[in-house]
Amino acid sequence: MFLRLAGLCTARFVKFYLAGCITGWEGRRCGSLKLCFTWPQYFLKAHHPNGLFLLPRILMYLMYLDDSGSPANKNERHFVLAGIIMHESKLNWINRGMHDIAKQIDFSQAQLIEFHASEMYARRKGVWKDFTKDKSVETIKSVLRIIPNETRENKLCVVGCIVDKNAYTNMDPVELAFENLCSRFDIFLSKRFHETKIRESGLIIFDKTSSETSLQRLALDFRSVGTRWNVTKYLHEVPLFVDSRASRGIQLADHVAYALFRRYEHGDINYFNIIQGCFDSDNERIHGLVHKTYEQDCTCPGCLAKKMSSTS
Repeated sequence: MFLRLAGLCTARFVKFYLAGCITGWEGRRCGSLKLCFTWPQYFLKAHHPNGLFLLPRILMYLMYLDDSGSPANKNERHFVLAGIIMHESKLNWINRGMHDIAKQIDFSQAQLIEFHASEMYARRKGVWKDFTKDKSVETIKSVLRIIPNETRENKLCVVGCIVDKNAYTNMDPVELAFENLCSRFDIFLSKRFHETKIRESGLIIFDKTSSETSLQRLALDFRSVGTRWNVTKYLHEVPLFVDSRASRGIQLADHVAYALFRRYEHGDINYFNIIQGCFDSDNERIHGLVHKTYEQDCTCPGCLAKKMSSTS
């Protein structure tokens, strides 16, 4: 009875925790069972009338994803789906880095500040209305600079898929990009398993989107039928969809997607250059950057990596 109850409570707790909302100490109650969690312990404390129990923490890799560009906007050539992969035990470092930036903007309201790159650049609402263009650009760059710092310290990496909509007119760019990143995340987890001999699963976390239902269906298909490259073995059944206002991980993914969109849609490399060396790679060959285009002469890092792979 206790194990069944613990399982239910842990599932509810994990959904809240993986959204990136927890820093410091949190407690949650479900019926007669109370779960307590403290960074960076490796156990959940389960308080039950029959005694105190320790439940192993669920350890996994997280892939936070967000998009940039509109699939239906004919004035835009590209759609981007991108984000970060990191181990859940390192999430606190991301929260801390972004919170430090927020405190410099408004110390008393730091928790309420949402870093949304396009809104920061537009400077039309919220705290961003009082920013100059230069200050907004520098703040976006400050958020992106968290990534190379954490890449070195905590093995965070960047992934992204850019779809040239002119080249794939008969395909949904959201589904095409999602399939690519699901496959690459599964390969990433497979490599980690062979390196460490520890099997850790992966959870994909999205900002809430109108595509939620179709992406959940696709994720289930990838586990049973497979992508066009492989059956996913290490991913959870369906992605988790959260409110970006409550998740620093999603906000960081938003900045990655924005940097890629600016680079491919507008030729602006200022943001992209900050994270260029952080894509998932193996022996200096980039795996985490995919440019879906029919242009044979593209010299972006993703296309160059693909050409190197096909000639080796």
